[in-house]
Amino acid sequence: MQALAAPDIFQFGNLRFDRRRGGLFRRGKDGPDVPVALGSRALDILALLLDQRGELVTKDEITATVWHGAVIEESNLTVHIAALRRILDEGRPQGSCIQTVVGRGYRFVAELARLSADRPSAAPAIADSAGFAVPEAQPSAPPAPQSSCSGGLPAPAIITPSRVSSPNQHQLAHVDPRHLSIVVLPFADFSDRSDWRHFADRITDDLTTGLSRFTSMVVTSGTTAATYRNKPVEVRQIGRELGVRYVLEGSVQRFPNHIRVNTRLIDARGDAHLWADQFDRDPANPFAVQDDIGKRTEVKVYHALLAWEGSRPTEHPDALEYILRGRAAQIPFDCDNYAEAIGSFDRALAVDPQSAEAQGWLADALARRVIDEMADTAAVDISRAAGLAAQAVGESPRSAFSHSALGQVLCAQGRYKEAIPAFETARAINPAWPHVYGFLSDCKLWTGSAADAIPLVERAIQISPRDAWVATWYSKVGRLHLVQGRTIEAIAWLEKARGTNPQLPAVHAMLASAYALNGEIDHAATELAEARRLSRDGRYSSMSRLKEIGYFGVPEIRALFEAIYFSGLRKAGMPEE
Repeated sequence: MQALAAPDIFQFGNLRFDRRRGGLFRRGKDGPDVPVALGSRALDILALLLDQRGELVTKDEITATVWHGAVIEESNLTVHIAALRRILDEGRPQGSCIQTVVGRGYRFVAELARLSADRPSAAPAIADSAGFAVPEAQPSAPPAPQSSCSGGLPAPAIITPSRVSSPNQHQLAHVDPRHLSIVVLPFADFSDRSDWRHFADRITDDLTTGLSRFTSMVVTSGTTAATYRNKPVEVRQIGRELGVRYVLEGSVQRFPNHIRVNTRLIDARGDAHLWADQFDRDPANPFAVQDDIGKRTEVKVYHALLAWEGSRPTEHPDALEYILRGRAAQIPFDCDNYAEAIGSFDRALAVDPQSAEAQGWLADALARRVIDEMADTAAVDISRAAGLAAQAVGESPRSAFSHSALGQVLCAQGRYKEAIPAFETARAINPAWPHVYGFLSDCKLWTGSAADAIPLVERAIQISPRDAWVATWYSKVGRLHLVQGRTIEAIAWLEKARGTNPQLPAVHAMLASAYALNGEIDHAATELAEARRLSRDGRYSSMSRLKEIGYFGVPEIRALFEAIYFSGLRKAGMPEE
C-alpha cells in the first residue's frame, strides 16, 4: 500500500496540523479544536519539517522553500524555530520535537500520525508517549504603564521602575514586561589593564543610549543596570526584578594586536540565548571601534527582538504586537509580504487609532510598496500614506520613524528635495538607523548630487551588512555605477542585489540595461522579461510607458538615464511604444 505523498493532516500529541485549514490546532478539552497563534512563516517551516519527518531538512532548503531563496539573517530562521518549539514542546517530558543538526539544519523527531482529508481524525496510539499536555490558563498580569514616549524614538532611555540594592533584597516585579523591554548589563572586562575597564563601560553606555532611540524600546537606565556589576544574579531574576523581557550582556578583552568584544542577547523569561556576536578590531583607535561596534550591535539586537516578538503567539494581540507582526512579515519584502504587513498595521490601527507608530509604519509600507513598483493602486496608496504620515508626525514629532515615513511618502510623490529635511531630522534623532542613509542616498541622486549618494548608501551597508533591505542598497550602488558608465561594476552590484532578493523589478530592469550595454543580449532579454513579470504597473512594457510613470530626477540626472539606462533597455528589446 502506497503512503500518502502529501497528507492533509498531521496529528501529534494534542496538536493537529491541518493543511486544508491552513493552521495548527490544539485539541479542546470538551469542545472543538482551538487554533494556535503562529505566523505564516513558522507554519510553512512546520509543514516542511512534518513532510520530511525524521529526515534532515537543511537551512538552505528551508530558506529556499519558505523565503523563496532570498538571503536572510540566520537569526530570522532560529527565531521561527524557537517559536515552534515553545508551542510544540509545551508539556513534553524530554527533548524537543525539533532536533537541531548543528551547522546543517533541523529534523522533526516526534511520533506523528498522517491522516487524509476524508479519514476520521482519531488520536494516534502513540499520542500519550509524545508527552504533550494542554497548558493551564495563567492569570493575566496587569499591563505595564504606557510611557508618553512609547511611539517615539529620540527620548532618552526610558527608566524601568525598580529599586536595586542586593539580589536578596529586590522586590520581584509582577507585571508583564513590555514587548521590547531590555537592560544592558555592564560589560565584563577581561583585560589585565585597568584603563580598559573604561572602554567596556563606554560600550555599555553607548548601547544603552543607542537602543533607547529605536521605536518602542524600553531600556533600563544605566545607573540601575550598574547595580548588577559583578553580582552572580540569574538572568530570570534580573528580568523579574527590572520588569524586562530581554538582557544584553557582553565582555571586552584586550589582546596584543586586537580588541575582542563579545555580545549576547538573552530572553529573561526562559534564560535562552537568542543571538550572539563577536567583534575583533584593531585597537589603534578605540573610539572608532567603540562607535562601530555600538551601531552594529544596536541594529542587530533591534532586528533580533523584532523577529522574536513578531513570531511570538498571543491569543489577544495588542496594537504593538500587530505592528511587530507586520514588521516581521516584511522580511524579505515582496508583493505578498507587503499585503500581509499592511494588513497587520491596519489591525494595529483598529486596536489603537491614535497610535503614531502604527500610523507611521502603515504610511511607510504603503509608500515603499509604490516605490518598489509592487502597488496595484499607487495613487490610492500614496493618498492614504500622506494622511497617515502627517498624523504620525503630529502625534509624535520627536520620533525618527515618523519623520522617515513622511520622507518616504514625499519620495513616492516624486518630491525628493522636500524629503531631504525629513530624513535629515530622522538621522539626527537616531544616527544608528541604517535605512535613513539609504533613503538620503536616493534623494541626493535625484536632486543632482550623485557624488554624495554612494557614501551614504555605503554607510547603510556598513552599519547593517545583512539587513533585510540590503538588496535595495546594493541596487542603489549598482544604479549609480550604471548611469556613470561603469557597466562592469554595475553588473556586479546588481547581480548581488538580485541574488539577495530576486523580487525587485527595478533590479532586473537595470540588469537588462547593463547586460545589453555589455553585449550580453540574451541575458538582457531574460532580465527584461522578469522585470515585466514582477512590475505591477506595466512600466517596462515600452519606453513611453516607462517615461510616463518613472521618476528620473532633475534634468541633468534624467539626461544621464536617457543616455545610458534607456539606451541599454532599447538594446535589450524594449519597444518605443
